[in-house]
Amino acid sequence: RPILSIPAIVVPEGQFTIEATASSSASSWTAALVRGTLVYPLSVSGAAYSTGYERWFMTAAVPAGVPEEIYDLRLEASGGITDTEAHAVAVREVIDEDFYVVQITDSHFPTHLYYYQSGSDSDTTELLDLRAVIDDINVMNPAFVLFTGDAVNEGELEDYLTKRYYTRLKRVLKEFDVPVFLSAGNHDIGGWDDTPPVDGTARRNWWKFFGW
Repeated sequence: RPILSIPAIVVPEGQFTIEATASSSASSWTAALVRGTLVYPLSVSGAAYSTGYERWFMTAAVPAGVPEEIYDLRLEASGGITDTEAHAVAVREVIDEDFYVVQITDSHFPTHLYYYQSGSDSDTTELLDLRAVIDDINVMNPAFVLFTGDAVNEGELEDYLTKRYYTRLKRVLKEFDVPVFLSAGNHDIGGWDDTPPVDGTARRNWWKFFGW
């Protein structure tokens, strides 16, 4: 963290916390904000490994003069560790006391049809609807978006039948030009008796893609 679905919003010369899973022997942590060919190195301090959480915690500081935009976060450490998380950090000139947000829900991406219904493999009606909403939101430019599930129609269809619902949703979320905070609904993480994956499959996959 921060990640695409749990982003950080920060001002130039402001700080935010980075959490990273890596071996306790990792060292020489560096971080940068990246957008296209633009790279803004961050000042990283206080990197410490927590045995209780089995992850690293560190503080990153944004340099002065970084333009207001949403950036990918690139993190590197010794031993060839490198990772880039898309749209993880939004830089704002100021954090306004008064602001507006957009809340969306029940996209049921990419289709309201269940996997056993005719046409479910080819129907992308809800994908088209979600993209239309994203286009409008990008014009409105709110402080951030609250996306409160049900984001996908069947959370168990990431690996089962290789539907890749989470993979596809994550790709579409990158089309937002503003930070998005994503929470799960019952369709996102529920265990459905009609689908063969064991209970808990969707919850574990959700955590891997979108955090908890």
